Amino acid sequence: MANLTPKNHAFPLVVVTYGAHRIEGFADQGDAISWSADGDSITTTQGPDGELAINKMLDKPATLTLRLMSTSTSIDYLSGLRNVQKQPGFLGPYPACSVVDANTGSTLTADQAWITRAPPVNYGTEASVVEFTIQGVFLQNLSGAAA
Repeated sequence: MANLTPKNHAFPLVVVTYGAHRIEGFADQGDAISWSADGDSITTTQGPDGELAINKMLDKPATLTLRLMSTSTSIDYLSGLRNVQKQPGFLGPYPACSVVDANTGSTLTADQAWITRAPPVNYGTEASVVEFTIQGVFLQNLSGAAA
């Protein structure tokens, strides 16, 4: 018989940190946080005689996208780091990044992560969504309802 116990989800229990800063001020339109692997981590190669090889790409980068309100105080922090990281002489270290979901126990962590894309600057009559893209080698631990 199916478990009909309702599950709870509270977005404030999802915490993103980049370096020593807790990211705050997420946008309410669509997914505020998204993560995706950059390509397949396991692929196959088949030879003409049918022999099959399984190729495992360890430490494959992944992309974390953060969508913030244009009023978020985290924008100044992320923009400042991006300006430092894009300097020609900057060789690191890059800050650690993590996403911890206390609703499910799921975590994403990267020992080093870098901002690959900063948002364009827009001005309008209403607050808008500002999107930062962060890339790193994220270790994924899904548990609970997300698994």
